[in-house]
Amino acid sequence: MATTFLIAGSGLFYISDKIAQGQLPMNSWVGLRTPKLMASGEAWIQGHKAAPGYLKFSGICLAIFGVLCLFLNESFIGFISIPVIIVLFIVT
Repeated sequence: MATTFLIAGSGLFYISDKIAQGQLPMNSWVGLRTPKLMASGEAWIQGHKAAPGYLKFSGICLAIFGVLCLFLNESFIGFISIPVIIVLFIVT
């Protein structure tokens, strides 16, 4: 569980860093892939200017929770992991 959260958090933080630097080209795998943002390169860039803060926050929270999973009781991890994922999904 800890490894999964650490990998997901690190990946999300890395992608948000690429988005913040404007180095994420339009693609069908990574980024905000709504039909309106995929319509043009300008829409892609404008849409991704607002996203990095939220994505970095979610990535950091996932990584912190991954570290906490190393030290917490297994029953406690199971009890709070689903609400944490739901909240981060809503934020992201």
